[in-house]
Amino acid sequence: MAVTTLVGAPAASAEVDITSQDLGLGDAITFFGDRDTSTLTLAVPPGTAPEAMLARVETPPDAAGGWIDVHSAGRLLSRTEFSAPAPADDAPPEILTPVVLPLSGAELGNGEATVELRTTVVPAETECFTFWDRPTATLRDIIVRYSGDEAQPPGISEFLPPALRQLTIALPAEPSESEVSAAIAIAAAVTHRYRAHNVRVDVQPLADRRDIPDLPIELLSRRVIVTEAAETELELLPLDNQVATLRVAGSGPELANQARLLSNNLLALATGTSLAISGDVTVPRIAPRATTLSELGLSGLTATGVGRVAVSIPLDQTRIGFDAAEARVGVKGAYTPLPTVMNGRITARIGDREVGSWPMTADGRIDEQITIPRSLLTRFSTLTMTAEIAGESLACGRQQPVTLTIDSASTIEFDEATPPPPIFDSLPQAFIPTVHAALPELSFGNADRLISIVTGLQRQSATPFHTEITTAGVQTGLPSILIVDENTAVPLPLPLETSGTAFLAESADGVVTLDLGTGEAPPYGALQVAQNGNALALVASGDNTLLDTLITWLDDDPARWAGLNGNVVVQLPQGEPQVLSIGATEATAADGDTETTMRLVVTGALVALAAGIVTAAVIGLRRRGTAKPQHRPEG
Repeated sequence: MAVTTLVGAPAASAEVDITSQDLGLGDAITFFGDRDTSTLTLAVPPGTAPEAMLARVETPPDAAGGWIDVHSAGRLLSRTEFSAPAPADDAPPEILTPVVLPLSGAELGNGEATVELRTTVVPAETECFTFWDRPTATLRDIIVRYSGDEAQPPGISEFLPPALRQLTIALPAEPSESEVSAAIAIAAAVTHRYRAHNVRVDVQPLADRRDIPDLPIELLSRRVIVTEAAETELELLPLDNQVATLRVAGSGPELANQARLLSNNLLALATGTSLAISGDVTVPRIAPRATTLSELGLSGLTATGVGRVAVSIPLDQTRIGFDAAEARVGVKGAYTPLPTVMNGRITARIGDREVGSWPMTADGRIDEQITIPRSLLTRFSTLTMTAEIAGESLACGRQQPVTLTIDSASTIEFDEATPPPPIFDSLPQAFIPTVHAALPELSFGNADRLISIVTGLQRQSATPFHTEITTAGVQTGLPSILIVDENTAVPLPLPLETSGTAFLAESADGVVTLDLGTGEAPPYGALQVAQNGNALALVASGDNTLLDTLITWLDDDPARWAGLNGNVVVQLPQGEPQVLSIGATEATAADGDTETTMRLVVTGALVALAAGIVTAAVIGLRRRGTAKPQHRPEG
C-alpha cells in the first residue's frame, strides 16, 4: 500500500479512535464502477482534529487494485493505493486489504469536517468491468483516528457534542412522576438527535436529590441529573475529573419544560452555565398523508451508469406517523434517451417484487403512478427505480452512460391502517405523535425499563414522539406502553400467556395450549404487541429479573430493536430471548384454511418456545374452542 499525503498538520498530544457506527456513518461505504465518489461528514469532537481513516477494502475477483483520493474544500489531501490480495497456497483467500487514508488538513467548521472519497478501481484483465450492479470497492471495519484530547463543554450550548457514545441519566431512587417524565423526554430527545449513532442510555440512581455520584470522564459521554426542586434551572455543574454533567431542576410540569431544551434549537443560545426556560411542551409535527419527496427531505435522487442504473427512494412510515395500509407514489423523473440501436425498461421494485414497469421512450421522461400494497410495506421500505438497457453495445469503455433522475416533486400518499396490525413492525409509527405509558407504580426499576423501551423505539423513528406517563392503568383505544408488575393480571389479551401450568397462545380462532408436563409453566419476561381497541399496546410483563435481562439484551445491540419481527419476544430462564410470531399470519389464510394456518403459526412458535425450555418434553396441543386465554394468577 502506497500513501501520498499532500496537506499535512503537526502531530497532536493524543490519539482517539471512533468507529464509523459511533460517527453515524454505518457499517460500510460502497463504490461502483471504475470511478466513484462518496461525500462524508465527520463529527469532530471539540479539541480534536481528524487525522486518518483506517479501513479494509473489499474488491471483486476481477479487480487488480486501485487508489483512493481524499479531497476537502476543493483540495486533494492524500492518495492511497491498494492492491487486490494475492492468493496464498497455505491459507484461505483474503478478500480485504487494509488501508490508511490520511485526513490531516481537512477543513473544519461547526464541529464537522466534510471530506470526499474518490475511488479509481482497475480491472485485472479487461479494459473495464463487465457488471454494473455490484460494488467495485467497499470500505469495511472503518475507524476514524483523531488527534488531540476531547475538550469539556464550557457552557450549556456545547453540552451535547457532535457525536455521542454514552448518555447517563441520574434519577432519585424513588422518583416522582415529573422526574420520570423529564427523564423520558431527555432520553428520547438525545436518542432522536443522535439517531444515526449508537448512543447507549444508562440510568443511574441517586441516594438523595442532592447526591452527585462519581462518574469519571469517558470519550463522548455526558450525564444529566434530573431532580424536582423549588428552583427552576438548568446548570452545567463545575466538576473536576468527572464526566460533563448537566443538572435539570424544577417543580411539577416546569421540570419537563427544562428538559425539552435539549431538543430545541434555542440550546445554541445558552452560552452560559445556567439558565431557566418557560413555555408549553409541544407535540411533535408529522408529515401529511399526501406529500412530496422534497417535503420528506429527499433530494438529489440521481445515478449514472452503464447497462443498469438504479435510484432508491426510502419510504419511512415513521415520517408520516401512522402504520400504512397502502401507498401510492406518483413518480416523476427523467433519464438519458437511448440511441436507436438500444432499448430499455424502467422497473419499480420493493425488494425483489416488481410493482411497476414501462418501456424507455425517446422523450426520456417518467410520469407514472405506482401502488404499493400493505403486504409489501414495512416500517422502512425501499422503492428502487431501475433503468435496464439492452441492445447493441459498443466496445469496452465506449458505452454511453445513462443518468436516471427522480424528481423531488414526485408525490407519495399513504392510507392509514385502522387498526394497525399488532406486530413489532407497526412500531413506533403507531405511537406517533403521542404514546401513553402506564406504570404500576413510580419506581426506579419501572422508570429504567420505560426509558429503555422508549429509546429503543425512538432510535428507529425519524419523527420524535411524546410520552405521557400515568399510574391509572391502560386507557382503551390509546397507543400505549404498559409495564405490568409481576404476579399481576394483564388487562389486555396477549398473544402469549400462562395458566400457571401451561403456556397459552391466543388466536382469533381459539386458544392453543403448550403443556410441558412439568407441573407448572416456567417463569419468563416478555415484550408483546397487543390490540388496544383501534390502537396498539406494547406490553412488558412477567418476571422482573427476566424482563430486565430481555431489555438489556435488546439494548446491547441497537440493531436488535430494529430487527424485531412477529409480535412476541420472550426471555426464559435459559438461553437467549426468542422472537415469536403467534397467529400473525391468519389474515393471509385462504378460505377454509384458517384453522390450518393458525395451527402452523401458533404450533410452530410454541414448539420453538418449548425447545428453549427443555430438550425433551411431552407437548400436548389441544383446541379449546373460542375461549380467551386466562391471565396469570397472582402468586
